[in-house]
Amino acid sequence: MLRTWKARRAFDRALETERSGRFAEARDVFLAVAADLPGTQRAMAYARAGTCSTWLGEFAAARKQFQAARDADPDTADHWLNYANACHRLGDGIGADEAYVEALKRAPDRPDILYYQSVYYADKLTRGGLEGARRAFRKLAEALEEPGGTARMAALGFPWELPLAFIRNLALEKELVDDGLAALSEFVERPSANDATSWVKPAVLNHRGLLLANAGRYDEAARDYEASLAIRPADHVTYNVGMVEMRRHRWDEARKALSEYSRRKPTSPVTTFGLALLAETKGDAKEAARLYPVFLDRQSKNPASPVDLMTLDVPRSWITRARGFLEALKRPSEGGYFEVPPE
Repeated sequence: MLRTWKARRAFDRALETERSGRFAEARDVFLAVAADLPGTQRAMAYARAGTCSTWLGEFAAARKQFQAARDADPDTADHWLNYANACHRLGDGIGADEAYVEALKRAPDRPDILYYQSVYYADKLTRGGLEGARRAFRKLAEALEEPGGTARMAALGFPWELPLAFIRNLALEKELVDDGLAALSEFVERPSANDATSWVKPAVLNHRGLLLANAGRYDEAARDYEASLAIRPADHVTYNVGMVEMRRHRWDEARKALSEYSRRKPTSPVTTFGLALLAETKGDAKEAARLYPVFLDRQSKNPASPVDLMTLDVPRSWITRARGFLEALKRPSEGGYFEVPPE
């Protein structure tokens, strides 16, 4: 009994250690105390260890720890989901497939499980992945509209717009834009049963606008952004308006939208990147050269979160682009040379 009590105290301290980002230290404690905890708590200790190992990039170790959690508490869907995701990261398709099915047996129609299963399916069958993510978001919306649904879905710790972003990005990557538009349009047209899903239509309009903009259909994208803002004003949509106006070479409108975003988020790296890209696109190399280093410094010191970036028209290679532009300025133009001052 005393050993169990001490193990629980150590587990609680390890949680704080994990929250502070000291993942290796926390993982070692979780593993050390697991044997002295009863079944469900033992499983949780192994699961927390697996999460720490994942953050550390030790994916093989994480799979073993998630497997231990699953074996200690096989009735809990979360442990099967964690194990499935670990198998997927390691390229173990058979293990991932079976574990996603087992997770859904224990929690049928749970949106986060359906989403991660769709990501796995997309590796083999793109349209299967699109349909899976579509189903995951459909089930999320239905669950939110149930009594107590908002709290239950929030407890999953699952970003609600993630299936929308996945549909958008997969459709672009695999050049299935019309399929992606069809999947997203379902939720633009879906009526909300109550306030719990009133955010869905403006959010989906933004994601559909992002898909259209990155497919070169700028006028349609602008209409979707305007419709989204008419329902629910949002800073990230204002930024996206600026980006699509930039693509249309409507410089004044682009600067107006990006400046509005800048006033709301003056220290965000996103703000500086957008204005730097506008300067570069217009051909103002001097202004771009001034702004890109500010962007790189801000992103280094206070990186934009993946959840925030998910709704913004920001390229994945934005850091590489900024560095590439600055490097290009250092190189001589064709036929030119650098004058080296005397020492």
